[in-house]
Amino acid sequence: MVREYWTRVLSVWLILFGTACVIITCLLLPTYLLINIKTSVLKEQATSATEKMASYDISATELQIANRQAQILLQPSEGPLFTDFVTDFKDKSGIGITISDYKFTRTKTAGSITLSGLANTRQDLADFRDRLEEDERFFKVDLPISNLIKDSNLLFSMTLTLATSTPTS
Repeated sequence: MVREYWTRVLSVWLILFGTACVIITCLLLPTYLLINIKTSVLKEQATSATEKMASYDISATELQIANRQAQILLQPSEGPLFTDFVTDFKDKSGIGITISDYKFTRTKTAGSITLSGLANTRQDLADFRDRLEEDERFFKVDLPISNLIKDSNLLFSMTLTLATSTPTS
């Protein structure tokens, strides 16, 4: 009888405990779902914010580069302008030389100009080279001998090295 009594008491307590657990679970379930939903929303927002921050960093870097380039462009030019060289090349080339391409390279201490084009005759090209060598703005005029192989319709490419202290015109 005592055994039966304790079995019933234990059964009642277990049923009460189980019922309490079910009630607590039912009460906490909406909170659990709400927390999970909020957590996933916050994770998505954090991912979105990280992506925006990365694009901002890229934009900020590109803006800094653009600012540096603008500062370089706005600084007063040291030495002669390349447009002056282009005008002089057209004047010195004469009728027999057609310049098709200019490539200018300048650093703070030196610079070079590469000219490409078409010469009617070998003599026209040699005369053009001589006129450029007489110009004191050029330290060296390099015309490869391979440009002088043909007698007429010569495709040429010559490199002019600028003197370190070029007089302004």
